[in-house]
Amino acid sequence: MAGKRCKGVPRDVALRALAEGVEVCGHCRPDAALGFVDG
Repeated sequence: MAGKRCKGVPRDVALRALAEGVEVCGHCRPDAALGFVDG
């Protein structure tokens, strides 16, 4: 769905973004893939 210009980020950057409240993609659910539990 992202196309050819999609680039991943390091795990720690993704977890920090999730902790700061960045809205997750409903399709790929990066929070579940990273084991992120809010709270």
